[in-house]
Amino acid sequence: MEYSLTKQMGFLFVGRFVAFSFVFAIPLVLVRVFSPEEFGLYKQLFLIHETLSLSLTLGLSASIFYFIPHYPSNWRAYLYQTLFILGCLGMLGAGGLVAFKSQVAGLLNNPDLEFYIPYLATYTGISLLTANLENIMVVLKHSRLVAWTIALSDFLRAFLMIGAAIWAHSMLVLVLAALGWMICRLIMLLLYLRTLGVSWWVRPELARVTEQFRYSIPFGLAVMLVVFSDSLHQYVVSYKYNPALFAIYSVGCLQIPVISMVYSSVSEVTLVRLMELLKDGNLEECVQVIGESVGKLCLLLIPLYVWVTVNARDVIVFLFTERFEESADIVKIFLGVILLAVFQLDYVPRAFADTRFILQVNIVRFVLTTILLFVLTGLMGMHGAALAVVLALGATKLLIVLKVKALLHTDLKHLFPWRQLGRIGTASVMAGLVTWIFQDTWSLNVGIKLFLSGGAFTVVYAILAWKLNGIEPHQKLWVTGRLHKFTRLSVGV
Repeated sequence: MEYSLTKQMGFLFVGRFVAFSFVFAIPLVLVRVFSPEEFGLYKQLFLIHETLSLSLTLGLSASIFYFIPHYPSNWRAYLYQTLFILGCLGMLGAGGLVAFKSQVAGLLNNPDLEFYIPYLATYTGISLLTANLENIMVVLKHSRLVAWTIALSDFLRAFLMIGAAIWAHSMLVLVLAALGWMICRLIMLLLYLRTLGVSWWVRPELARVTEQFRYSIPFGLAVMLVVFSDSLHQYVVSYKYNPALFAIYSVGCLQIPVISMVYSSVSEVTLVRLMELLKDGNLEECVQVIGESVGKLCLLLIPLYVWVTVNARDVIVFLFTERFEESADIVKIFLGVILLAVFQLDYVPRAFADTRFILQVNIVRFVLTTILLFVLTGLMGMHGAALAVVLALGATKLLIVLKVKALLHTDLKHLFPWRQLGRIGTASVMAGLVTWIFQDTWSLNVGIKLFLSGGAFTVVYAILAWKLNGIEPHQKLWVTGRLHKFTRLSVGV
């Protein structure tokens, strides 16, 4: 059954929000169970995993968003060959990681890493396959199923890892728990493929493989450059400082899962819709769909940026204890990533199969990141490393926006909902000022203080966004309709 774009985004958002609630608790528990050095080791292990798992896919995972809608009669063949190639790449990457484990440990200035790398290699190799589970569901428009899968999968992950940490207080047991979760995801993937009627063996055809690689390789190289650009600053800091200081920096580079959760929910559904519109050459509606997607992103991300900036110190102390209070200044720099996510249109060139441009723009980003890291880290230390990431990312997003403007034959005036962005920005800043004014007058426990701050900010922002028409008329109708339905259910009518 097909759903509207809003409903599909809604299902994905709900699933990812529930998953976020579980997964976000993992580092909060670990930072209280383990020492800063052990927590730094944990962050280094999963830094290696993220770098390898994202770069080894060669763009094949993302290519199913293009090939399955384009070739509905042969989608099973494209899906099978994608998984087969990724399985081979996973084994290759895992073997390479084990072979160079001592060099990796030396690069990250932590000899304790070497013992855990074989377990990490297995985890990473399997993850290349299982990362496609939700992607397949999204592209086949099984929105309800993907929401349930994301939520249940991450509940299991949080349950296993938090339980292992509290029960054993052992990094080895924690890593084994994570590996057990990944094996469970592999079983889920195999069962789902079985329900889709995907055979265990389909002879890959050279023409199809060649076509898919022609699309995915430029995009895959671009993804590698994105991964290197995103992670290079952490490798630099890890190399220059000890694991405890690296832990402070990595906490400062606060990865708020709700950002990727919201962006992924919106961009993936929007990409599928753009593919359908481009088949009919409907560029005008493409511009409209992109504008609506950006509007949905800014409703949450702009106020989130303002509130976290105002409360950065309290957020860090509440989540990671006073041992990581120094991370607050780094957080304020790194939060610029939230604002840039509003204008993140990376998925649009993919809809045009212009993966060459994606590669080119990420070469620019990697070069900029490297140069800025070299200059700013020398001048400002760890703070300079965070600033380098934000500046390079901002330059890249500007290039992508200009490219999208050209692809859709439009202008910046029509590409983004500027009036809505301005109204939401005004409401967010005013709500932030209200909470900032009263912040120092609340001599309370940090948790209660954040709760009151968040509540006050949310109320002021919601009222102002509504009154200033930051919320569009059709969105107001949706909200009032849901409130009316909730009221009727509450009174039993």
